[in-house]
Amino acid sequence: MDVPTVLMEAIYQTVKVMGLVFAIVIPLTTIFEILKRRKILDKISNRFSHAMKWFDLPGKAAFPILAGMFMGVVYGSGVLYKQKKEKMLSDRDFTIVCTILLMCHSLIEDTLLFVAVGASFLWIFGFRILFAVLFIKILLIVGKKMPKLDFFGKS
Repeated sequence: MDVPTVLMEAIYQTVKVMGLVFAIVIPLTTIFEILKRRKILDKISNRFSHAMKWFDLPGKAAFPILAGMFMGVVYGSGVLYKQKKEKMLSDRDFTIVCTILLMCHSLIEDTLLFVAVGASFLWIFGFRILFAVLFIKILLIVGKKMPKLDFFGKS
């Protein structure tokens, strides 16, 4: 193959992948903003607030986690930073939520992108959730059993 042919193929594949990314990210962003503006996201966060107890977190921690799962680590971190600044979360809670976001950011977006190129939704989504939950729960348990190794600080 000659160089111009290779370059044209590379450009074509790049544009194709970018189109796929836009086809997934733009609708997700739009849906997220609609849910946020209509206060539906608040209701969803309230439903998830009970699950936060499993991580020893207050219900308020559900919103930045959901934002990060849907929109990515930057958006979720922005929401999280705002809650921290308004003193809605303790240092310990902030650190736990950061750890969750580190492991589960863009969960929906990334999973859909991988599915679009042929991966299994259940394997990608399920493994990331399972691994994150187990990892964080293990850190919490180890921290309680060995106070010198408490990764998140005092409760």
